[in-house]
Amino acid sequence: MARLYDIVDFLEKYLGVKNFANVDIVINGLEVEGREEVKKAIFAVSLTRHIVNKAVEYGADAIFLHHGILTKGTRGAELPCNIIQGKFKEILKTILAHDISVFAYHLPLDAHPEIGNNVTIASLLGLKDIEWIPEDKCPPIGIVGILDPPMKVEEVLNIVKEKINPKAVLLNHGPEVIRRVAVVSGAGGDYVRRFRKGEIDLLVTGEVKEQHEVYAINEEINIIVAGHYHTEVFGIRNLSKLVKDRFSIDTLFVESCQMV
Repeated sequence: MARLYDIVDFLEKYLGVKNFANVDIVINGLEVEGREEVKKAIFAVSLTRHIVNKAVEYGADAIFLHHGILTKGTRGAELPCNIIQGKFKEILKTILAHDISVFAYHLPLDAHPEIGNNVTIASLLGLKDIEWIPEDKCPPIGIVGILDPPMKVEEVLNIVKEKINPKAVLLNHGPEVIRRVAVVSGAGGDYVRRFRKGEIDLLVTGEVKEQHEVYAINEEINIIVAGHYHTEVFGIRNLSKLVKDRFSIDTLFVESCQMV
């Protein structure tokens, strides 16, 4: 069991939440205040009615998310809809009726150097000599690392399919032999435009747009598209273990999507 605000304070410092305040669309940290004590918690990438129902069934005092339910618009905090209606209204009613807290950690879980999505993916790929891709207004999020020894691009794809997403797709527009790899989870396709031919051999990311592939074709850079959801399960899973070990509470990770 742990006090709610002990968890809030610890994670705000550990994840460096304040460093992302001016750049992240998600309001990171505690989004909905529930019970003062937390004995059980559910962890998921995104909030769905199934996640809320599972939280009630599990007797959870808190739900921890990667994609939160409060975002920042031009007028400050906004919900991810214009009107609280339909299923979202029912979801909020259930959360409030059962006094469940809701936490969200978006960019802090992409960027964290110990439990983050990108550092975990880099480890799964066996990347060495890790460097962070610089950012102007917040801590770095994406990673560049080295495959030593180098591998054929199809071999890297097989590792991604085995360890991240069996439906991962290779956009084969670069060298056959891969040495320098960039990793940016989620909607990280635009990061390909930070590199020129020869600066990286491969970008591993969650999703891309047409213009990203066009750029990759022209600059001869491979892209492995491993799915937004599938590249962002790692941080929240790691957070589940951290919270369990740190605060001696029962935690459960629940799949929220089946997307590629």
